[in-house]
Amino acid sequence: MGKDPKNLGLEAEDVVEDALKQLLQEEPRVAGYLRARSADRLDNEGIDFLIFLKGGFALPIQVRSTYRHVTKFHKKHPSIRFILFILRRRLAPFNIVDKNSVHYRRSVEYAKRKIRQFTIRAAKEYLRP
Repeated sequence: MGKDPKNLGLEAEDVVEDALKQLLQEEPRVAGYLRARSADRLDNEGIDFLIFLKGGFALPIQVRSTYRHVTKFHKKHPSIRFILFILRRRLAPFNIVDKNSVHYRRSVEYAKRKIRQFTIRAAKEYLRP
C-alpha cells in the first residue's frame, strides 16, 4: 500500500527544510527562511517556504512531492514561480524515509542545488531591465 500523499508532502518539505538549514551555513546569499504552517496565510497563498536573501529580497517556494495538479496550482497562484519537486521516487523509493539513508541525503543535496539555482535565477530576473 502506498503512502498518504499528505505525509509525502510533509516529508518533501522536511527535506527542503534540512537543505535550508545547511544552506544557512554554506550559502552567503541565504539569510534565513520561514516555513509555512498548515492553513496559515503563507500556506493559503501557495507558499511552503519564504526564503530571505541577502539584500532584503524574499523568494517564495512551493514544494511538491508529485507533478499532479501543477497546472491548477499555477492558475490559482500565478505569482509563485519557483516550485521545487521532491518526488516520491527520490524521497522514499521503498516507502521508508530514513534521514540517514542515501536517498534522503541525495534529496537534500538536490534541494540545495535547486534552491541555489532559484536564487541566481531570481536575481538575474530582478536585474533584467
